[in-house]
Amino acid sequence: MEFSFQKPLGYSTSDIENEIREKYKLPLDEKVACMGKLDPMASGNMIVLTGIKCKDTIKYRSMDKTYNFNLHTGLSTDTGDFLGLLDRIEGCVSNLDQDISLFSGLTYSQDFPLYSAYKIKGKPLWWYAKQKLDVPIPSKKITIYSLKINNKTITNFKDITNNCLDQLSKVRHGELFRLKEIKDLWNDKVQIYLDTPIITYNITAMVSSGTYIRQIAFDLMKNTQVPCMVSDIHRISYHMA
Repeated sequence: MEFSFQKPLGYSTSDIENEIREKYKLPLDEKVACMGKLDPMASGNMIVLTGIKCKDTIKYRSMDKTYNFNLHTGLSTDTGDFLGLLDRIEGCVSNLDQDISLFSGLTYSQDFPLYSAYKIKGKPLWWYAKQKLDVPIPSKKITIYSLKINNKTITNFKDITNNCLDQLSKVRHGELFRLKEIKDLWNDKVQIYLDTPIITYNITAMVSSGTYIRQIAFDLMKNTQVPCMVSDIHRISYHMA
């Protein structure tokens, strides 16, 4: 069977697979697989296959995808999204429109995020990150077919913090994600950086299979030296490659 499921913010891929299994009363030995995983802080369209349909996973996993997301300039975390520890808060009043637009139509080797499930020697990268162990970061060739800035707003660190804490309250299994440490750090920093200006770009992008939207923030940061991160990642649709 094939399902098109709207993944809520805060849920993991495993949560979705378990809900499908329970909702449709699937036997424990029947395979359930999400095509194109979404991070806990992402939401949106997710294709889920069950049973014999799982034989088509290669076709589905190679599909291009379209996302909408917010890109914040002036602050960053170690994961590139709200589910990470703040590591830079500098504020930003610089216009990065042109730097962001350069990603549209770009093909390049994108590093896997350090906090991701990609495995090296049988262990996910996030395991090495939590153990503070150095490990070579692999990369994958990806294409950003189109990237459009829908709008740009200037806000402040307090507003971003409020949005962050609201979204973090929706995360399930918080003990797995350093959630208390993350929340405490945001609450501490907001007392210091209350009115620090943050520029937020709302962006829609169509990308090839395997592209990490939150890694685009690190790629932009590498090009501009301006701290960046993303939030509100929402998968709109899948496309046949």
